Amino acid sequence: MTANGSPFRFLASVSALSRAALAVACLSLFSVEAEAGDACLPAPWDAAAAQQAAIPELAALALWVEPVLAAAPSMEKALRTVAPDLCLSTRLFGARGYLDVEGPRIVIDLRVPVSLRRGILLHELRHLDQLLRGFCPANDLTPLDNSRATYALEADASAVSLLLAWQLRAKGDATAWEALAAWPQQADIAAQFAAAAEAGADLPAAAALAFAQWYAGQERRELYYLSSCSDYLDREDRGHLLRGSARLSGDFFQRLCVLPDGRPYRCAEPGLSLP
Repeated sequence: MTANGSPFRFLASVSALSRAALAVACLSLFSVEAEAGDACLPAPWDAAAAQQAAIPELAALALWVEPVLAAAPSMEKALRTVAPDLCLSTRLFGARGYLDVEGPRIVIDLRVPVSLRRGILLHELRHLDQLLRGFCPANDLTPLDNSRATYALEADASAVSLLLAWQLRAKGDATAWEALAAWPQQADIAAQFAAAAEAGADLPAAAALAFAQWYAGQERRELYYLSSCSDYLDREDRGHLLRGSARLSGDFFQRLCVLPDGRPYRCAEPGLSLP
C-alpha cells in the first residue's frame, strides 16, 4: 500500500513525472511490444502533426477528437501531459483498443468502422485520465481487490465515454454514440444511459446508472475477471513480487467517479460475488 493509503497508487503530482517514471509507477500493466505494421501519430495530435500522419485515417481521428476534449478538461490535460502516440493497427487480437503505458500510446484497431474508432478513443482517453489522476494497477492489492478495481475502472471509462458521445450526439455528431450503442459489450450500458437522460436525469445521474449497469453483464464481468487475474500474475512473475495484501481504500469510488469537467457522480460497487 502506498503512503497515502491508496493501493491503486494515487500519486499526488503525476503531472511532474516523466513518461518513464509514470510507466514504472503503474507497473506497465498495458505495456506491449510495438508492431512494425502499426501506423502512429506522435503527440501533440494537432493539425500540424496530422499533416504528417502516415495514413489519412490517423489524421482524421486526431482532428476529430481535438474539439471534443474542449468539454473534457481532465482528459485534455491527460493527453497533453502524458502525450501518448495515437496508433492504428491491423494486428490486434481479442481487443479493439488499448492503452500502452510504457509507449506511451493508444492503439486502436484500424479494421473497425470510423465511428467505432471514435468511441474507442473516448474510452481509452478516459483510461489515460484515470492514469494521470493516480488510478493505475499495482500488485500490492490482493488479487480479488485487483479485480474489483479493474471492474470499477472499466465501468467508469464506459460511463464517461458514453456521456461524451451523448453530448456530441446532442450537437449533431451521433457517430460515436451510435457505434457504442451498437457494440455488444456496451449496448446495454448505452441503453441505460439513454433511458435515464431521456427521462430527464442530468448527466451525472445518467453516468451513475451507466456505471451500475456495467456490473449487470455477467459475461462482461467474467471476461475482465479472467483478464485482470492473468495480468496480475504476469506482473507478479515479471517483477518477482510477493502476493499483495492491500484492500481498496474506503474512498476509492468517491475519488474515481469525477466527470472530466470536475463534477462528481455517484458510483458504488453492487453486491456481487466474484468468480
